This record gives sequence, C-alpha cells and structure tokens, in this order.
Amino acid sequence: MAETKLLSTAQMINFPYWDFLPRHRDTLQSIGRMSFILANLDKRPPAELPTIRQKAAEWHLGSH
Repeated sequence: MAETKLLSTAQMINFPYWDFLPRHRDTLQSIGRMSFILANLDKRPPAELPTIRQKAAEWHLGSH
C-alpha cells in the first residue's frame, strides 16, 4: 500500500514538471543540456498535454 501511495505522489509531482517544460520551451531550448529533456517531451502524445496541465494546476492549488 505504501508503494502505491509513493507512486501516486511521484506521479503528481511529475505533472508540474511536464507542464513547466512546454510553457518555457522557448527559453529552455537555448540551453544545450535541455535538448534531451525536450526531446522526451516531444515523444509524449500531444493529447496528454491538457491532462498534464489540469493535474499540474490541481497540484498547485493543493488538491494533492
């Protein structure tokens, strides 16, 4: 059970991270070491982004 809670918490913390990247892509792409991370972002299905944004907003509002 603790493992499930940890996984759930880890997933919730990842939403703000993956939401941050596309919002700041213009700035981040000029930083060479970010190219790998942005390439991973590009591998995500575009249909996931609205859900990621919603979950990140919920996390920021304290709904976690």
